[in-house]
Amino acid sequence: MKNLIVLLVGLILLPVLVFAQYTGGSYDGYAMGMSAGELPMTRVIEVQNLDISGNEDSLHIITHNPDISYNFYDSFGEEQTTYHVQVSTYSDFSNIDMWDTGEVLSSDSVITYSGSSLQDGETYYLRIKSSVDGYWSEWNALSFRMNSNPSLPVVISPVNDTIVTTPIILKINESMDSESDELTYSFNVYSDSDLTTKLDSAERITNTSWQITEILPDNVQYWWTASANDGYEESEITSPNSFLVNSANDSPGAFRLLSPSDSAEITSLNPILDWENAFDPDPVDTVQYILYYGKEILDLKSVNVDKDTVYQITDSLADNSIYYWKVSAVDNESITETEVWKFWTNTELEPPEPFALLLPSNNQEGLSTTPNFKWNQASDNDPNDYAVYNLVIAKDEEFNQIQLTVTGITDTTYIPSIDLDNNNIYYWKVKAVDTDSLMTASEVNAFTVGTVSVKDKNTSIPNEYALNQNYPNPFNPTTTISYDLPNSSFVTISVYDITGNLVENLINENKEAGSYSVKWNASNISSGIYLYRLVTNDFVSTKKLVLLK
Repeated sequence: MKNLIVLLVGLILLPVLVFAQYTGGSYDGYAMGMSAGELPMTRVIEVQNLDISGNEDSLHIITHNPDISYNFYDSFGEEQTTYHVQVSTYSDFSNIDMWDTGEVLSSDSVITYSGSSLQDGETYYLRIKSSVDGYWSEWNALSFRMNSNPSLPVVISPVNDTIVTTPIILKINESMDSESDELTYSFNVYSDSDLTTKLDSAERITNTSWQITEILPDNVQYWWTASANDGYEESEITSPNSFLVNSANDSPGAFRLLSPSDSAEITSLNPILDWENAFDPDPVDTVQYILYYGKEILDLKSVNVDKDTVYQITDSLADNSIYYWKVSAVDNESITETEVWKFWTNTELEPPEPFALLLPSNNQEGLSTTPNFKWNQASDNDPNDYAVYNLVIAKDEEFNQIQLTVTGITDTTYIPSIDLDNNNIYYWKVKAVDTDSLMTASEVNAFTVGTVSVKDKNTSIPNEYALNQNYPNPFNPTTTISYDLPNSSFVTISVYDITGNLVENLINENKEAGSYSVKWNASNISSGIYLYRLVTNDFVSTKKLVLLK
């Protein structure tokens, strides 16, 4: 009975000993043994200084996984044991659609957002509460807005590969900003399309146009970009746009003729002329060419060959002629010319033209032992050719007894440096040899040193038969064949080809004893090696001759 009474007294006094009631973050408590009339102690738990993303403006948050921070306060000085975070697009938190951590056992007061993706331009609502061993603070809430990037600026000018002159002004349209923030713009100019080498820039200016301040070299391509900034974030950067600076016209660059080379000799009457490409530093200029050619340097024919650097002359040129040529490169405003070159046309190598002996005249008598020899100049149709002369003096008309040979004479006169024999008959001739080694021989003239007559020589009778080598040899188209007969005889002289076929009979008759010659005109005969044959009653001889056309 006594124990029952004690239990009942205890139950009656328990609310007095300890009483606690949650009053929204504050707790009233009566400690056991508290004296009558003493006020209960109040416990306060709070989330203080709630913040998101540190120093960022809560209306312009740019971090998409921001840190949420706060200070935990417990009037009893105990440490937080649990927190609970909620983020919603609803201000009344009627739908926690972004993030709800639930009750997390942790003493952390910095929590990184890891909910659904935060979208630029959207407003969100955040609240947090914390507790110590089940004693919770009230919710502490704030709102924040994710900042929107300014829209990408739209380039106005210059656009890709525009040709510009100085001053160079870059222009864009105004960007848009969802928060209506005041916008600034940045411009950058580069020397390469990879945007690695910056040449000039303007940062955070309020204008949507900017004049480049650096001096950019002419005739060069450049690239530029632009972006907008709302004070919090930069817009995307525009794609690189290029422009070409061309402040002044430049003439086409110097260029050279290539072929035919200067002073060349060509074998075609429709030659192909070609030359270098003329580089024009102006980026939009098109270079065209005008070819000039002709025989008179001051009266050249012109042909517009457009952009080609090679041209074949279609109207046949004259053979054995000199031509001059040059090329002009023409752009929109100016002309650059090559130097003048020349070439010769020569489709066939030709020997020097026939020429006459002047002194001594034929059969001239009474000359000194060092007579003056003189002849006409031998012209050559080949324009680059010239002749040198070989003088030959002999005591016989067949030039078997040569007394003097002088080669490489560049003049048309010569006086021997040695004396000829006095009172002798001589025969002389001159060979003109051109630079192609083609030769033309003169006629043969006789002269007398002293008083012996040439006619006396012709009255002599040969001692033996002889078929002499034709002269000239090679020849084109006539040559002389001489022969000696010591006795009267029936004489045949015939020409055969190399296979033995008869080409022509030159002599077929009786002849008295003496020295003779016959000319063969091979105008209608093709070039080649031929045989000529002398047949008499007592003598047969064959020799070779060469017809060279």
